[in-house]
Amino acid sequence: ILIAAMIVTGFTGFSGVTEAGAQSGVALMTGELLKAKVYVTVVDKDGKIAVNQKRLTVTDFDDDGTLTISDALYAAHEKYYKGGAEAGFGTAFSEMYGLSLSKLWGYEGSGFGYFVNGASAWNLSDSVKEGDFVDAFVYTDTVSWSDSYAYFTERRETTDCDKDIEFTLQYTGYDENWNPVSMPLAGATIIIDGKESAYTTDSNGKVKFRISEPGKYNISASCKDKLIVAPTAKLAVRHLKGTCFTVDDVDYAVVKQGALKGNKVGKVSVARAGKNAVIPSKVKFGGIKYKVVNK
Repeated sequence: ILIAAMIVTGFTGFSGVTEAGAQSGVALMTGELLKAKVYVTVVDKDGKIAVNQKRLTVTDFDDDGTLTISDALYAAHEKYYKGGAEAGFGTAFSEMYGLSLSKLWGYEGSGFGYFVNGASAWNLSDSVKEGDFVDAFVYTDTVSWSDSYAYFTERRETTDCDKDIEFTLQYTGYDENWNPVSMPLAGATIIIDGKESAYTTDSNGKVKFRISEPGKYNISASCKDKLIVAPTAKLAVRHLKGTCFTVDDVDYAVVKQGALKGNKVGKVSVARAGKNAVIPSKVKFGGIKYKVVNK
């Protein structure tokens, strides 16, 4: 009965909202401009990650006085979809669901999901605030709607070379009363920069792994036993203090470690510079920003 109702009404997202979508947003006012920095992810009709945790400046494009999921998705399409939001993004209003998706990443139809900070949203009018994570996707199973939204509880993390880091993978479903619940996802394979690894989640959805090379990595997962929406996480593997890296013919030595989470800036000194090299005041490597202390 529920599935039939979803199809007939042009279902565009789960009902049974949790509290995350109903919270009032805290945004910054600059003159007349309402804005906030929000991380947006879009998974397309083929299950591919089209927009991966992009940190966007979201503004009140529809002038309703609130920053919403709709504003965040509009901003993502305007910046990253060929032809902008006009070509790739669309909304519709229904009495049952309110403002809902009619087009996501160029796909028109029904069967969309959107979540804020891992919690199911009621509709696109739910508010967002500074630092929120907005995830939207197209259902790939349009018969039984079996796609399960999955997410890492750790979204943006920093670790050191050859040091274990732990992630926890959850997926969403419904209890016997159709209340949304999150559960650990066991047996999922961790994907690092698009390649399957040997690491899998345990019965609690947890996995530990380490990476030897410094840099910025995209983390995702797949599961043979369950159709899941591709989860996303960002991992920065930083240099240890005293190690060197090279950018634009300049060698830098790390004197203070930075971090991806919270945009913590590290510090480096110039160890060697090429004859015509331009030494900047700041340098970025592996997704981490460093201040050059001896320019």
